Amino acid sequence: MSLFKKIDFKNVSIRFKLLVAFMVLIILPTIILGYFSYQNAKKELTNLGKDKLQRIVKDATLLTDALNKQVQAGEISLDEAKEEAKFKLIGPKTNKKGVREIKNTVGESGYIYATNSEGIFTLHPRLEGSSFIKDGTNTGKIGKEVVKRKEGFYKYAWKNPGEKEFRDKIIAMEYYKPWDWIICAGAYEEDFYQPANKIKYTVYLILAISIIVGGIVASFLTKRLTDPIEKLVIMMKEAGKGDLTNRVEINTRDELETLGNEFNSMLDKVTDIIRKIHDNSEETTSFSQQILGLVGETNSNIQETSATMEEMSAGIQQIGANAEQVGDFSQKAAKNTQNGNEVIQNTIAKMNSISDKVEDISNTINKLNNKSEQIGEITEMITDIADQTNLLALNANIEAARAGEHGRGFAVVAEEIRGLAEESAKAADRISSLIDQTQEESHNALESVNVGTKETTAGVEMIDEAGESFKNITVAIEEVTQQIQEVSGAIQQMASSSDEVVHATQEISQSSEKIGRSTEELAKMAEELEIVANQFEIK
Repeated sequence: MSLFKKIDFKNVSIRFKLLVAFMVLIILPTIILGYFSYQNAKKELTNLGKDKLQRIVKDATLLTDALNKQVQAGEISLDEAKEEAKFKLIGPKTNKKGVREIKNTVGESGYIYATNSEGIFTLHPRLEGSSFIKDGTNTGKIGKEVVKRKEGFYKYAWKNPGEKEFRDKIIAMEYYKPWDWIICAGAYEEDFYQPANKIKYTVYLILAISIIVGGIVASFLTKRLTDPIEKLVIMMKEAGKGDLTNRVEINTRDELETLGNEFNSMLDKVTDIIRKIHDNSEETTSFSQQILGLVGETNSNIQETSATMEEMSAGIQQIGANAEQVGDFSQKAAKNTQNGNEVIQNTIAKMNSISDKVEDISNTINKLNNKSEQIGEITEMITDIADQTNLLALNANIEAARAGEHGRGFAVVAEEIRGLAEESAKAADRISSLIDQTQEESHNALESVNVGTKETTAGVEMIDEAGESFKNITVAIEEVTQQIQEVSGAIQQMASSSDEVVHATQEISQSSEKIGRSTEELAKMAEELEIVANQFEIK
């Protein structure tokens, strides 16, 4: 594990990684297979060893029972039978202390022994007659467990004097009641699976061969796999430096060849893209300059349009105000026209009344003219009477003169009468003259009245026509007023629309400025893209 910790797999080559992977795939199954094979063999051999121990104990019990039957038959004594059993199960004594030579081993170093229910060894190569259940010792612990169980198997750890490590030991037990013997056969567990070590060594050998053969095969395969990849890496590094002129050649007839072909196809496409980028960046730069020029002209036009729209908006607002004034004037004109129509109707009535009055005046003048003629006749009569009175006064004066003194008073009266007659005659002449003038003026007045009557009639007709015109004017003014109101509404909409147009123009101006900035950025990006594209070397 420390070796793998020291290796930084992020910085090693793919060949090394594949080699390690191949070796792991070769070694790991071999180790796993060998391990489980060894463990299974060990388990089976251990079970066989336990069966062997059990058979040994069973055979020892059968031997003991056979000897016990001889004792019961009186052929031998009990002590002779026990000694015979000890001889056959372990071996002969080597000295008087009860030490026996082990002739019948179990496994490599195991042997048969027996203890009674009190824990005293009744059969043992060295400890016969001693206690098996001494307190405070490992042997005593084992002895107590054996005395407790009496039959079956018992596994425990044991270390002989001079040994460094404990080893597992297995004993098989069977209780022979007639002699109160717990017959045991024990051996180290490793003595049973000792043949399994051959499997372990075989696994080691196979593992070594697998590592050598696998290393050679893995090295060949990894080289076959990694050489094309290394070519691709070299090509990619050159492409990363900007050299797109080279192509990789891989002839493995597998996915790596397909990968190489696809890489070459990718380089071709990248080359085309770089070429197009180079061409398009130049066109983009030129187009950006054109757009900047157009944006400048557009901004200028938009500013002029905005100013024009603002002026137009102000003009529209002024037109709207004028339209409102015209509407007010139209309403006033309609009202005045209505009043004028009423005045005309009143005038027509007055003219009709005047016409009637003129006709009455004409009749009166005619009557006056007739009276003047009658007065003229009376004046003529007065003139005649005055002439006659004057003549009579003259005759009276003559007669008074003739009478002398007596006729003087009469002469005075006659003189006065003559004077009055003369005055009457003069007055009659003046009256006649006045009557003539009056008749003449009456005649002129009558002619004037007749002319006035005709003109009044014509005036009435003209006023009637003017009334109709006023009615038509009223209708026209009402229509004009309605149209002016509609025009005013349209002007308001135009004013609102013009405001919206001004606002939209401002937004367009702002958008145009953004377009200008974006175009400048686009031109800058195109220049940078051109610089990047120039870093690549293409065919």
